[in-house]
Amino acid sequence: LQKEKTIEEITESLKENAVEGFIQIAADPEAIDFAQKFVSQNHDFEVHYTIGMHPGEAHEIDPMVGVTRAREASKDPRFVAIGEIGLDYFYGKETKQVQNEVFEQYIDLALELNKPICIHTRDAHEDTMMLLKKASDKVDILIHCFTGNKEQVKDYLNVGCFISFSGIVTFKNARELQEAALICDRERMLVETDAPFLTPVPYRGRANHPAMVRHTLNFLAELRDENADSLADVTMQNTRKFYGI
Repeated sequence: LQKEKTIEEITESLKENAVEGFIQIAADPEAIDFAQKFVSQNHDFEVHYTIGMHPGEAHEIDPMVGVTRAREASKDPRFVAIGEIGLDYFYGKETKQVQNEVFEQYIDLALELNKPICIHTRDAHEDTMMLLKKASDKVDILIHCFTGNKEQVKDYLNVGCFISFSGIVTFKNARELQEAALICDRERMLVETDAPFLTPVPYRGRANHPAMVRHTLNFLAELRDENADSLADVTMQNTRKFYGI
């Protein structure tokens, strides 16, 4: 969610772009507080939330905080997934061991609570694949903000993962990612914003917000030579299937 926008502005932009709602990612204690308070309010759109631990902060925050909060919220129908969790070796090579330990801990939590998993992975494809195989036949897995290539998307699809594309796919220098989007199974594709980051073209440079998912979807439809409304229907169905909403 773009916190600098008012709820009225968020609501109006969602309506203008035919976006029915969004998932609020909560990957640290402050974000969990915000998400739970936000979803408890009345809105003219659907909103659900996740609970996880971002790998970039796995060495700074006690992972049991998120684990405990997830267990406490396990019966809340608005709490729909464990995430984002995963590995980030781009910024955190020196914390690999801690990241892997926390990642495994949260995979076990997802299995315990029977929740799907949202994965953050950057420069850590092989290690991510190795750990995901532990859970891929037990819970649904989403590769959040996928930034890889054709071979990597094949690897994830082969173990049953869903793949989520963000505004990065609209960037001119994202050729390998665009090639991956071309071969991604339609029934496994989701679209996201990662707001307030990764704003899609033509608004790159501005703060992102949930309704801008429409621009990424339109780009993907044109790239894949598909009807945008049809692709919107499919990615919405995939989103509801993955999150169980």
